[in-house]
Amino acid sequence: MSHQPELVISNATVVNSDGRQEAHIVVSDGRIAALVDATQPVPTAARTIDAAGMLVVPGGVDGHCHVAQVTGRFRTLDDYRTTSTAALWGGTTTIIDFGIPRDAQETPLAAVLHKKELATQSRCDVALHGAVVTWDETVPWQLEQLAAEGVRSVKMYTTNRGTTMADGDTILKVMRELVRLDGLAYIHAEHDPIIADCTEQHAQDGRIGIEHLHRTRPEPGRGDLREGDPGHGRIHGGARLLRPPVHPGCRGPRVPGTGTRP
Repeated sequence: MSHQPELVISNATVVNSDGRQEAHIVVSDGRIAALVDATQPVPTAARTIDAAGMLVVPGGVDGHCHVAQVTGRFRTLDDYRTTSTAALWGGTTTIIDFGIPRDAQETPLAAVLHKKELATQSRCDVALHGAVVTWDETVPWQLEQLAAEGVRSVKMYTTNRGTTMADGDTILKVMRELVRLDGLAYIHAEHDPIIADCTEQHAQDGRIGIEHLHRTRPEPGRGDLREGDPGHGRIHGGARLLRPPVHPGCRGPRVPGTGTRP
């Protein structure tokens, strides 16, 4: 290293997928530059944190988040600032949210660009899945633009009529386009008539709190597009393994010791 690192986390127990080691973690330009065996002297740095007796693990990636989500007349209470703060406290340094059209006027591309703008308030890294609700002749071009933004995974719902539900023709056409783009179809698979009936019954009985939500999703209503993954099917559209969603440029302040990028 030609210049003094900005940070050294000394005497840490570093845990990776291949094991653990006692080491000094050297951070330069916001990234981990080296792991120095803890039997060696602590490198000089602008700042040193003694992590003796502590575990240091890679930052987590939460691949399924709904932040500031609008569905019909409802909106979640969180935003990127609060969500990313909670994520970092739990050791998650990257979240992957969904750009789902908020109404019939918002296009899939506009939904992702809107979320991308909101994500500038995030304190951690953000990537995005896309979403398609209704097919029209512009969708292939929009999917190409999403791919150019680094978004190659697209979610579609088989329930939530009147808001996010896609019909079978839309799902099939989008999947065909994703084959062309080497993308991923991400299906929220539930049987809409069963879900709608259960939801109506619960509403009539006044059971509308979040504690009752799981009972409006009985097992017979949950689709299974992939063995072992009821309710969420992920169908790879191309021949090669899907690359993780590319970071779309929404980046929060760097956090020392973290370096995950989707």
